[in-house]
Amino acid sequence: MTDNLRNYNIMRQGLHQLYPKRLTASQVRMLRTLCLIIHALMASSHCHLSQIARKMPSEYGGKLESRTKQVARLLANKKLTTETFWLPYAQPLLAALTHNENRVLKISLDGSTIGQGCMTLRASVVYAGRALPIGWPVVEGKKGHLSQEQHLELVQSIYQLIGPTAKMPMLGDGEFDGTLLLARLQSYGWEYVVRTAKNAIVYDGGDACI
Repeated sequence: MTDNLRNYNIMRQGLHQLYPKRLTASQVRMLRTLCLIIHALMASSHCHLSQIARKMPSEYGGKLESRTKQVARLLANKKLTTETFWLPYAQPLLAALTHNENRVLKISLDGSTIGQGCMTLRASVVYAGRALPIGWPVVEGKKGHLSQEQHLELVQSIYQLIGPTAKMPMLGDGEFDGTLLLARLQSYGWEYVVRTAKNAIVYDGGDACI
């Protein structure tokens, strides 16, 4: 057994055990393909489907074109939702990470272009030198800052995912210095560090701090 196949099998078994209920035959097949994609994505450090397909264990056979189509079919499957194949793994992972008293996790916020004519707001947990995405709403739009209402929706979804007991500092650039967003983070009991314009005026009670 090659190291590539061995690593895939370890990942597949681990994800299967985390799932909260017995999987149907169809879900098992989807989970197998999903694990192939996750494993190959990590091995290739690339998001192009053909590069992912190249890193799939060779023991599963099939030409590169067939493996690429297999990846594309799964990603286009409407049954593959965050509720069925993401939350069952994200929630126990975050619960384990946030209850480690020896490590302070941070959430980074970032907005960037994605695909053709779209942007995403991405919230990622910073862990062991890597950013693990836990929220990434995608909207149509050109490069630039998104609205503060969309920022609030993102942090609310993260709060619901992590839970009220976790205390995780938020990191963001100047896009995330809106007063409504910062007030929401304070209401959650979360600390934050964000960039802001050098001419911004902060008020402490009635005193202006430049």
